[in-house]
Amino acid sequence: MWYPKIILSVILLILAVNAKKASKSLIEEISDHKEFKKFLKTRNNILVHFYSNKIPPETSELIKKVSETTKGLATLVTVDCSTAEGKKLCKKVKATKGEFKHYKSGDFHKDYDRLMTAASMETFLRDPTGDAPWEEDEESRDVLFLNDAKTFNAALKKDKKGMMVMFYAVSMKKLFGCLHANKSNNRCTITNRT
Repeated sequence: MWYPKIILSVILLILAVNAKKASKSLIEEISDHKEFKKFLKTRNNILVHFYSNKIPPETSELIKKVSETTKGLATLVTVDCSTAEGKKLCKKVKATKGEFKHYKSGDFHKDYDRLMTAASMETFLRDPTGDAPWEEDEESRDVLFLNDAKTFNAALKKDKKGMMVMFYAVSMKKLFGCLHANKSNNRCTITNRT
C-alpha cells in the first residue's frame, strides 16, 4: 500500500522541479559594479537596460519577448539606478534611466539607437555591428517592405490603384562567399574567368 504513495511523491517532486526550471527568467538583474564587470567577461553579446525604481510595463514586455527570442544568442540585463549599488554602477558606466547600452566581447559597443520594437531589437542583437534595416529609415516610411509571398499578395489586394514593385536580390558575394581572394591585401574580389 505504501508503493503508490512513494511513486506519487516522486512524480510530484519531479513536476515541482520542472516547474521551477521553466519559470526561471532569461533576464539578468545586476546592481554591483564588480559583478557587472565579471558578467561582461563571460558573455559576448549583452544589451543592458538602465532604469529607475520600476521598469515601465511596455518596456518590461519588450525585454521579456526579446530575451525569449534571442535566447542563446544574446543576454538581456536590467540595472536599477535607484538603489545605492545601482547608482554607483550607472555613474561608472555613464548611464541614465531608460537607456539601453550594448556590450560586445566584454567592452562597451554602443548606445542602442534603433526603434523600440521587438523585431528591431532582435535584428540588432543578431548583428550589432551592421547597419539599421531599411524598414527603420525615416525616409522610407512610405515604402512597404514585404518579406514573403503572403504579405506581398495582401498588399496587392489592398492597393487598387497599383504600385511600383522592386525586388532586391542578395549579391552573389553574400550568397556564395568569396570566389577569389587577392593574396596581397586579403580582400575578397570577384573576377570573371573565361
